[in-house]
Amino acid sequence: MKKYIVYLFVMAFVSNFSAQDDESSNFRFGILGLGSVDWLVPDNDKKFTSGGIGVGYGWGLQTEFKLNAKTSLRTGVSLITSSGELNYADNNISFDSTCYVLNVDEEFVEWEQAFDSNNDLLVGNQLYLLKSRSMSISYVNIPVALKMKTNEIGYLTWFAEFGANFGFNTKTRTDDVCDLVEYDNTNDAFILDPDIVSPFSPSDISVSNLNLDKGTQPVKTGILIGIGGEFNFSGTTSLFFAGHFNYDISNAITTEKREDFLRSRDIYSGDFESIGAKSTFRNIRLTVGIIF
Repeated sequence: MKKYIVYLFVMAFVSNFSAQDDESSNFRFGILGLGSVDWLVPDNDKKFTSGGIGVGYGWGLQTEFKLNAKTSLRTGVSLITSSGELNYADNNISFDSTCYVLNVDEEFVEWEQAFDSNNDLLVGNQLYLLKSRSMSISYVNIPVALKMKTNEIGYLTWFAEFGANFGFNTKTRTDDVCDLVEYDNTNDAFILDPDIVSPFSPSDISVSNLNLDKGTQPVKTGILIGIGGEFNFSGTTSLFFAGHFNYDISNAITTEKREDFLRSRDIYSGDFESIGAKSTFRNIRLTVGIIF
């Protein structure tokens, strides 16, 4: 699939150069870089809440197919990393604990495989009480948008865009703030690990760069809207810039039924249950590039 995408864009690049002298060309090709401000929006803040903004970045290729003198269909492919934070412990959350298990290599262990028949942790596993999570998710992003341009005003041609984004997850990493704990089955309570906590050190610990590929969705979709401008150098070659608001409509994290790692202890029943709630990305993205 990746080889096929690269082949298409190489062929498009070659075709573009053969048509550069034709200012009425129906096809344009360009390269771009981008930066963004991202945040995650949970749909149920009784399970977890938004923890603030993150910074995203990326680069890619852009193509345009002219529909008429003022309207084009814009698409392309880009590699984008989006980030956001979630809180799993604050006053608004109805669960008093969300936890997971890591092995000695700091890899997530599926909950059902982390304990023995007596519900004791298997040797080498450690139990973490999750407080907050900072996620970084990389996507192959494919936009499909309608681009509507004005006549040239001074040295600039202005445009507006509306369309959709389709993202394919390639990698997910997370940095967590946790307590390292033990669970007392008799008293139904978490106990802070005495080897970590002392009067001279805080209970919070950071666990960084965890592989969370299985904790996020493989595909996402969203809506984009934006405005921008083009500064023409000569012929069909222009510098362009644009600002977009991207509103994802599909869940970024795994669903409750597919959650293998996270469990929350219900304060009423005392049972450990899979935790899953829809959380979608929003971002404001600035793009700069050259189109031929």
